[in-house]
Amino acid sequence: MQIQIEGKFLSAESKAYNVDGNEGTSHRVRLATSEGDIYPFKSNQEQVALLNSKFKKGDEVTALVSVDSRKEAVSLSLVSVDPL
Repeated sequence: MQIQIEGKFLSAESKAYNVDGNEGTSHRVRLATSEGDIYPFKSNQEQVALLNSKFKKGDEVTALVSVDSRKEAVSLSLVSVDPL
């Protein structure tokens, strides 16, 4: 299922992790809604680079988000972000 969210761009970052021998890089984008909620979205390296070059903290955006449920664990993945 996909939903559209309007809010403010907060950050897009890539962080390396090492948990119990599992290594990799996590890519996250954070948006704040007008209601004050902050949502982290799964992303990828290309989206993080593009969003950091295109937006600055506080810019109003609209995001298309994929809502996925795997074994009752809900996750939100970023599909696209455009200026409002």
